Amino acid sequence: MKTSVTAFVCLVTVLAAASLGWLYAYQPHVDPSLLVGPAWYAAVAFLGTALSYRIQGSVFGSVSFIPSLTALVLYPYWPTVIMIACTSVVAEMIKPKTNIKRVFNVSQVIFSCCVASACYLMLGGIPLEIDSGFRLIPHVAAVTAFLMVNSLAVATVIGMVENKNIIRTWIGGNAAGLGYDVIAIPAVFAFARAYVDWGVWGVLALCTLLIGVKLTYQSTHQLRTTNKELLELFVHTVECRDPYTSGHSQRVSRNSRIIADILQLKPRHVERIATAALLHDVGKIHEIYSSILMKPGRLTDEERAIMETHPIKSA
Repeated sequence: MKTSVTAFVCLVTVLAAASLGWLYAYQPHVDPSLLVGPAWYAAVAFLGTALSYRIQGSVFGSVSFIPSLTALVLYPYWPTVIMIACTSVVAEMIKPKTNIKRVFNVSQVIFSCCVASACYLMLGGIPLEIDSGFRLIPHVAAVTAFLMVNSLAVATVIGMVENKNIIRTWIGGNAAGLGYDVIAIPAVFAFARAYVDWGVWGVLALCTLLIGVKLTYQSTHQLRTTNKELLELFVHTVECRDPYTSGHSQRVSRNSRIIADILQLKPRHVERIATAALLHDVGKIHEIYSSILMKPGRLTDEERAIMETHPIKSA
């Protein structure tokens, strides 16, 4: 593990401890009777972590932030953060990970929760367990602060490990899920209010949603993976007709991705370019090129002119 990564994990851990200490100092005395709802949602957050889904490579996503934020909105004080932290520790321990990853994941959850709670309280937010009214500014600020701290911390670690630009990593990792983050703002309040009005039935409703979201994300990822594998199989089939260029399309795709990254194009454009580069020779599967590709000698001017049309067929 790089020294810079270890140092950053230590920094996040220190910030988590300091922010939790501040939250305790801000309101040391709490009402234990109001911790039942947050405890339920902390347990649901554990479920959300356990149902984490693969985003790309070794990067995983989780929908546990919704129940965590719901618990904080219900009662944004230090016991709620500790309960969320405890469920996070258990979730981390049941999966095969290095200890530094576990420490980072738990620490960034604590830090994100503390920042969100601080924003909510400092901007005049009142726990929904006490007053179920909706307060726009503190609510939006708390959800936004949580998502910003959480995603920036993760992007920083990934950028350090993979030697990538941290801001670009952060944008690339969150652009696709921006819509879900926006939806999370009213969703968090809705589920908090659901508990206030319906009790455990509101918690069960969120559990059902989390499982549905998990299955949706998983199906989407599997579909993307299958499409990628089919494209690569298709390209391999085409290259079987032209063994001389075997592996050429994969190399062009890889180099095109590198160039697109250097040019700092948007992530979705990088993916499109890489896919187009992978497919740039598939037009050779057309029957008009069959006899030319199998010809042992040099091509005539007419044959070369025909071969030069293959990108049009590819398109």
